Amino acid sequence: ARNMSGADFESLVGYAVDGSAGGKVDGFALMADVPTVCGIMALGARDYQTLRKGGSTVFVDFSMFLSQAVHLLQQDHDCEDIEIVVSFSHGEAETDSLPTGATPTTYGEYQSYLAEWFDDVTKTARMALGNPTYEPTYLVHQMGGVMNGAWSTIMQATIDFADQRSNVHLTGPTTPYGFSTDRVHPPGQSQVLMGEWDFHAYKRVRAGLPICLRAQDFERTGAVISVPHTSMNGSVEIDTTSNPNMTDASGFDSSGSLCVYGVEVLIDGAAVPISSVTSSGLTTTITLATDPGATTTEFVRFGLMENSSATAAVPDLVSRNNIKSDWAGIPSIYVTDFVHEAWQLNEELEEASP
Repeated sequence: ARNMSGADFESLVGYAVDGSAGGKVDGFALMADVPTVCGIMALGARDYQTLRKGGSTVFVDFSMFLSQAVHLLQQDHDCEDIEIVVSFSHGEAETDSLPTGATPTTYGEYQSYLAEWFDDVTKTARMALGNPTYEPTYLVHQMGGVMNGAWSTIMQATIDFADQRSNVHLTGPTTPYGFSTDRVHPPGQSQVLMGEWDFHAYKRVRAGLPICLRAQDFERTGAVISVPHTSMNGSVEIDTTSNPNMTDASGFDSSGSLCVYGVEVLIDGAAVPISSVTSSGLTTTITLATDPGATTTEFVRFGLMENSSATAAVPDLVSRNNIKSDWAGIPSIYVTDFVHEAWQLNEELEEASP
């Protein structure tokens, strides 16, 4: 559907203000300020093997859509400078949650899947445009939220893959938009908000601005860990009030000091008690209950709380943390009182090299 007035567009895509229907295509297309063709493909419980080129008709459909969209813009709107933006969210079905009893995909396997898929999409985009060197813009949303080791592995594999490619951009955690009762799938309203943020994120990418709050490898001195963050138009703060999707107490680990504001510290493979988590400027400071002394491995995790019993049917934990930029954000034009803010990505960090 080409972007047009809000009333006309709603009649085509069926976005309901109450959130009962809608998708990322709605949010992006309604924001577009130039001739735009948007399409959405959503399939549940699909691992990569059923989505890959040659694995099903999905990639054929996607390729046909790209070709038709480019043709429409060139022929009907005389567009010469065409940009292809691909918003991507995947990974839940690679864990042991779907199907029951399946073997989880490993970190290395999933990175190879992502490389193949993004390379195939890029080739398709180049064919559609007739440009052998064109690079699409990829916007990657973190997957939904039930946490165990398999989930965090897939999430970290996606992060590390995106960090290796200059045209792949992480949009931030999905949790602020809200999940359905299974705490995995964003409902219609959340999907529309994600699409709306895709538009703002794309504009920021074009302007060379960051679109996601990130943490960097940390330093530890005794019991004190200092974690630097990238700038997102402001300093870093701890927020436990502005967004109910980020503060619902049932989503946090009940183990008390082992998880504070969605922050965990793993020393030699085990979470250790935390005395406090504070933020100032562009640094989050984590004070441990005791100095661990000499260690073999150290990791800081934002929003990757683990529970080995958590599955899609037992939504004990949701991937999130309370760290965000104090950037004022961008109010949504669709959902009253919702503001797009820059929350810290759910990710795992290593100790910085000496």
